Amino acid sequence: NQDQEISIGSNVWICSGTSILKGVNITNNIVIGANSLVTKNLTQENAIYAGNPAIIVKKEVKWN
Repeated sequence: NQDQEISIGSNVWICSGTSILKGVNITNNIVIGANSLVTKNLTQENAIYAGNPAIIVKKEVKWN
């Protein structure tokens, strides 16, 4: 059970209670909802993910 890095892009919000498993890559401009479990790479930019496991709940989110 070897170590693996977690990669987190720019402008990523990770809400409280969220768990991120090893080896996961998170791209830019993402929000991860509270108490979510991130088990795989989050590749869709400008999106909100939430749940257990985390899935896309909203796409094409724009920040001004």
